[in-house]
Amino acid sequence: MIKLIEELTVCYVFYQGKVLLGMKKLRLGAGRYNGFGGHVEKGESKLKAAIRELLEESGLMARKIKKLGIVDFTFENRPGVIRRVRFFKCNDFDGESIETEEMCPRWFPVESIPYDEMWPSDFSLLSKTIANKKFAGRMRYDSPSTKTFTSTIIEDTVKEVKFLWPVEIKCYIESLFVNIRTKISIKYEGRK
Repeated sequence: MIKLIEELTVCYVFYQGKVLLGMKKLRLGAGRYNGFGGHVEKGESKLKAAIRELLEESGLMARKIKKLGIVDFTFENRPGVIRRVRFFKCNDFDGESIETEEMCPRWFPVESIPYDEMWPSDFSLLSKTIANKKFAGRMRYDSPSTKTFTSTIIEDTVKEVKFLWPVEIKCYIESLFVNIRTKISIKYEGRK
């Protein structure tokens, strides 16, 4: 049973045949390269969250950003929790990348992406992003990757889609049900 849906974003930045990746320094995925992103704050749109997180983690201000994917990540060691990630692509930005508390950015030619230093799903998801393909689905792992441990993909249902809006509607309805069930559960527990 789903108990919690964490809303997150990841943004990949491209410029002149290169992709900017950040070596994660803290929390989930530390010691691995990834796009830039994080949690969506209460009342914040997913697009604004992606722009904010990119600025906070890389110093770059996105001028144009495009949503390309929605993937629900789950982990065997965290049952009932979905990490719902919206994937964005940015190739129009202001500023210079800088190292931050959370990330150490580095440009890589798209032909030389260090997939062996990334999450196992990144080959598929970043490849789709590079090709401007829309995608959606679920990715289930055994447990999170770290610098010394590479997680195993147990289930991968991510596929290319023509439109993202039907997926967004499904996500919205699922979130409503989880929120209602949580409120009812809290109210019931309060009566005990």
